[in-house]
Amino acid sequence: MSTKHVAAISSRAARAPGVRATGLGLLVLALAGSGAFAAAPAGGGAPMPLAPHRAVYDLTLADSSGSRAVTGVSGRIAYEFSGDACAGYSLDFRQLAILERQEGEAQQIDIRSATHEDADGSSFRFRQDTARGDADERVQGVAKRNGAADDAGISVNLTRPERKTFEAAGPIAFPSGHLQRIIAAARAGESTLAVKLYDAAEDGAKVFDTFVVIGKKAPASPDRPIEAAARKAGLDKVDRWPVSVSYYTPGSGERTPIYAIAFDLYENGVSGSMRMNYGDFSIRGELRDLEQRGTGACANGRK
Repeated sequence: MSTKHVAAISSRAARAPGVRATGLGLLVLALAGSGAFAAAPAGGGAPMPLAPHRAVYDLTLADSSGSRAVTGVSGRIAYEFSGDACAGYSLDFRQLAILERQEGEAQQIDIRSATHEDADGSSFRFRQDTARGDADERVQGVAKRNGAADDAGISVNLTRPERKTFEAAGPIAFPSGHLQRIIAAARAGESTLAVKLYDAAEDGAKVFDTFVVIGKKAPASPDRPIEAAARKAGLDKVDRWPVSVSYYTPGSGERTPIYAIAFDLYENGVSGSMRMNYGDFSIRGELRDLEQRGTGACANGRK
């Protein structure tokens, strides 16, 4: 896999899928048109507020294979998630990673991303800058939902890397809404979920199919094993689920995931340590530092 694809896909780690009980080899039947795509939070009602927080993950190589295998990974993901259920949610993200291979020079990838999603999911603004060696790229634009219906499509207006406008048929989730649907499905006892997602990844001109596998709930308990940073932030008092999210290019028939990510998802939207699978290698992201900054409920008594 090229460093361009690694850069595009790695930014999803903070958008959670800032999220795998299944591996990249998983094959699933095409879901488009089957009625399986989630259009609203499972069980109905308002979506769960997502908690504002700052998190840092240390990156290391989990495993690798192939003739041009990656032999080492070092770096860090740092992001700040802010906002509330009325003002919407913003994400400031930075990833710096160095990939070493059996052949050739080490490759550095530096990603900076800033996004904002309206609380009602009506619009998603994004800007992502990626530096790989001497190459610098920017993806920037805004996506808007075409109406209030659950199955509404979206219109995307890109200003970078080139001016482009396109539409995609719904239902389609933006990143925060995607995460809220996963949490709603987990709370409702669902074990799988399929959602179309627009997150401005790669060149910003693609909508992806996602397939989510949700494991057994781990109820809040002071005795359960979790990362020291998570315990310090009080996450031992929050329910969690092991979650796997696989990403696919839309199409028909059986398809192999482009990429998959697995992590523990807490009920308030915080992600524990993660494992990102790129096919011929996997990266481990260990939660190193976590600071919670509220509940995500509407500020100042707003509704």
